[in-house]
Amino acid sequence: MTHPLVVQLETGDVAARREACNAIVRDASAVLLLEPLRDALADPDPGVRRAAGNALVQLGRNESEVDTLLLAALRSGGTESRFEAAHALAELAPPSPKLLPALIEALGHERRETAWEAARILVDAGRLHAEVAPIVIGLVRAGPSTAVRSMAIACLRELAPEHPEARVALLEASRDDEGSLRRAAFTALPAVEAYAEANGEVEARCREAAASDRDPAVRTLAERALELIHRNAR
Repeated sequence: MTHPLVVQLETGDVAARREACNAIVRDASAVLLLEPLRDALADPDPGVRRAAGNALVQLGRNESEVDTLLLAALRSGGTESRFEAAHALAELAPPSPKLLPALIEALGHERRETAWEAARILVDAGRLHAEVAPIVIGLVRAGPSTAVRSMAIACLRELAPEHPEARVALLEASRDDEGSLRRAAFTALPAVEAYAEANGEVEARCREAAASDRDPAVRTLAERALELIHRNAR
């Protein structure tokens, strides 16, 4: 006989599926329902996916097999389920480099909330593991998509503006053909200016873009970057 909560997870409407995830945590046989929860990490509805992940986090504080199940989910399935597994693992323990493939993939997710959550966890991982910052810089320069590169710029701004390659990577991005990358670069350049060589290269690039970039939004952001650079220099 199939457990009623499993039936609810598989056949209920969105609200019912979310409630089933929550109810499993309270169920006496919860440990027997871990695999249906894992499968729910791939649910079409983001709220159900997160409810399943949250349920696994709660159960994982007492059930060691949850960690094994999440690690397996991290290596298989679609972008959504891999990211939710990474998110849950980061809730259960400080994020480790083993989460990076799922997080990097999620940086380009069409759902912006997912992309920003992935960026936050990636930055948290980078603060614990020195090898992450060079990976982020590599993504800024040659990520698999424009969306991933733009989100990597946001990560770099928070994670490692002092890295010796950060300024070079952002200046390169500020000249990219893609306007979204140029816009992202000018939001991050003021953060690296405090660590840049005293040759005025960042400020000169901001002045150039403010005066002549073909994208009005880039010109505005370059002007704003100049203001921040001057304010920070006082």
